[in-house]
Amino acid sequence: MKPKHSILAAVLLVILASGYWFGWRKGDPEAGAGFGSANGLSAWSANGVEDKDGSRTRRTRPADLSAYKGVLSDPEAIAAMDDDARLRLLEEIGKLGNASEREKGWAALLHLIASLDPDQAIELAHKLPPGGHAEVAKWVGMPLMHTQPAKAAAFMIDMADPKDLGSTYTDIASTWVDRDAKATGEWLSTLPKGPDLDRASRAYSIKAANQDPAGALEWAASLGNESLRAESLMVVYQTWKKEDPAAAEAALKALGLTMEQLNADLKKPRPKLNSGDDDD
Repeated sequence: MKPKHSILAAVLLVILASGYWFGWRKGDPEAGAGFGSANGLSAWSANGVEDKDGSRTRRTRPADLSAYKGVLSDPEAIAAMDDDARLRLLEEIGKLGNASEREKGWAALLHLIASLDPDQAIELAHKLPPGGHAEVAKWVGMPLMHTQPAKAAAFMIDMADPKDLGSTYTDIASTWVDRDAKATGEWLSTLPKGPDLDRASRAYSIKAANQDPAGALEWAASLGNESLRAESLMVVYQTWKKEDPAAAEAALKALGLTMEQLNADLKKPRPKLNSGDDDD
């Protein structure tokens, strides 16, 4: 079975490519010569090339900006590019007028490059204009979480919009914990305290309950918001209780907590979770 993000990437590329092909200029087959093939990339990367066609010489027009989608639909074409060609394509995508399409184009390109050379993908991402790049953070950072989680976490935070840090922290914590709960906890301890950390800690503690219930309970108890803390403690406690009721009860008492107190705290106001946060 293909990884989830690889499947989503394929779907994204098909969508991008389809928009390109449907917008193809009728009666001008030369306009896209070479696209979708690594052998024809020079037609895109050059400013126009001369070629022979029988008795005449013609200058092939440079592809318009929509042509980048044809290249993005062919991973082999990206693999055949050198570093400079990849940078030029990144810059060409940056000329697109539609901000959403521009971000998706960057994300699709850098996702493909990351599958070949993660370090280069990160280097190119840092050449993007200042500001948040959530699509790039997700499509480059999340797959990298499975092999180099610490590097992926730093990259995703760099790329995130400050207002989306809560969601970014949560994505990182809930993914990394499956690979290494201890390392994830150590990373969480480096984050500034506040609502963003609370959301990430909540996601971490709930997912870590099966791996390390004692540690998960301690993390749940560290949340600043009383309602979130009580909810997280309850989930971890109930999960642990199924495996070892006595240990779960003892741990809860060691924290100076009772079920009555947890139930009372659950009724208190809780912060609104960001879109994408785990609210199960």
